[in-house]
Amino acid sequence: MQDLIDSYPVVVWIIGAIVAAIVFSVSAAIMSRLSGWWDLSKSFRLVGVFDGISDGAQSVRMRYGIRYGLRLGANESGLYLAVPFLFRLMHPPLFVPWNEIKMHKSHTTFGEHFALTLGRKLQIPLRLSRASVTMLQDGAGKHWLKGEA
Repeated sequence: MQDLIDSYPVVVWIIGAIVAAIVFSVSAAIMSRLSGWWDLSKSFRLVGVFDGISDGAQSVRMRYGIRYGLRLGANESGLYLAVPFLFRLMHPPLFVPWNEIKMHKSHTTFGEHFALTLGRKLQIPLRLSRASVTMLQDGAGKHWLKGEA
């Protein structure tokens, strides 16, 4: 086997790259489906360019505790979510209008926890930090979720 690898190193690299691409694609598809991102994209895919306040260093959790590092933003019309470009397979940028979002705030021994429920029918959870909520409030201004946080 080692002789075969030594004789054809380029072929081994090509096969390795193909296997890595397949594993990456399958992982992205599974994460998108389990987290609810794919379901959200059917109704809330961003068309055009987002115009509002955003920050690309946000960590959030979605359904089944799936964690994303993404760009999170807000304007008067709604909430913007986008994963980094290299990880966009089955994760198109989303824009969810404020009337499709509910916010829940809870207190535990470990502090305040904030969760948004995205989509009235879908009800996909999005757990956020206090800093993320503050940034979203700034972007939404008077259109922020009424009576919340």
